[in-house]
Amino acid sequence: MGKTKVWIISKYATPTKYPRHFGIGKDLVAKGLNVTLIASVSNSVAPGDVPKFKGWSKVENHNGLKVIWMNGPSITNAGIIRIFSWFWFEFKVLMTMLFKSKPDAIISSSLSLLSVWSGYFLSRRFKSRFIFEVRDIWPLSLIELGGYSESNILIRFLRYTELLGYRKADAIIGTMPNLKGHVQNVCPEAAEKVVCVPQGVYLEIFEEQSQKLSAEYLDKYIPKNKFIIAYTGTLNPNNPIDTLFEVAKRFETDYPQIHFLILGEGKNKDKYMSETAALSNVSFPPTISKNQMAHFLSFVDVGYDAFSSTLAEFGLSRNKWIDYMYNSCIIICSYDGFQSMINESQSGLFVPYQNEEALYKGISQIYNMTESERANMGARARAFIAENRTFEKLGDKYLALISG
Repeated sequence: MGKTKVWIISKYATPTKYPRHFGIGKDLVAKGLNVTLIASVSNSVAPGDVPKFKGWSKVENHNGLKVIWMNGPSITNAGIIRIFSWFWFEFKVLMTMLFKSKPDAIISSSLSLLSVWSGYFLSRRFKSRFIFEVRDIWPLSLIELGGYSESNILIRFLRYTELLGYRKADAIIGTMPNLKGHVQNVCPEAAEKVVCVPQGVYLEIFEEQSQKLSAEYLDKYIPKNKFIIAYTGTLNPNNPIDTLFEVAKRFETDYPQIHFLILGEGKNKDKYMSETAALSNVSFPPTISKNQMAHFLSFVDVGYDAFSSTLAEFGLSRNKWIDYMYNSCIIICSYDGFQSMINESQSGLFVPYQNEEALYKGISQIYNMTESERANMGARARAFIAENRTFEKLGDKYLALISG
């Protein structure tokens, strides 16, 4: 009897920027499976992380994981070309895989949500097990964060596609901890098929590819002898951090030893820089590479995050939290949604979103702890990631779902 054969269809998978399926795939190979990952070079977020070539497709071997790259148009984050690239990718997946030898299981991962169609069609063609993975709840994200109307023809098509995936899948994976709550709302008969397999981490990337910031950067942008609270990530209207700046105004007088570092880009950056220009305890260091993040966070005492949307009721599995926690940073998060990770590991605090007084008290509480208490919280954060979020641990969950 041959090895269990698995296909993973994941349009935006990349080796380092979005490595979930590279990590899961390699772990499944190490567990004795035959795994093929099908991805696209049409990637506006990680263009340097995908190969450039001419022709229909390119095959690579990543430590035993077979990767089939589908060529496609260069895209931006929005627009007709991006939508076209979704359909083009699924067409190429079908044309390339239709006459291959039978897989035992096919995993279709959103985004792109249209991978539901290619995955389901191929699973019917080969009578294979079909697993639908949800990493972003579309089209609900487009409605809540993008401002699209539910009556929009694209939204209606995506809604139909989402429901098709829920109804036809043999198993449903959600990276968010409470996807089951969403599926219960929109497709109750499929809710019992939902399993949470959260975001994972390549510990090797943290350890082996970590790069140090220059002495000049540290000298100019990292305050000396300060208690540092950092926000790292996109500065956009969907995740406003205005409450943090209101609190910073109070801390400038009350706790002058506390300094806030805001590391990121986005539409709100100029606005935030203008609004905090008079504050001596807020600064915006230049953007760094992903490989330098661990060194940056080694100077940080508390990592901050904020999130507000009806999507929050289904929970979060944030790569940002993994970065904070594995680098032993305590987390304080302004958030009203389904709680996980931070409370599970007892390594930080959730406070109500846009509640200035609660955030002020939360930061004060952490600041006034003993160094030993803070060190213990940081150690719990790091241990939680090492014990629960490695691809080896997550691969075990995939293996159980593949086996049925």
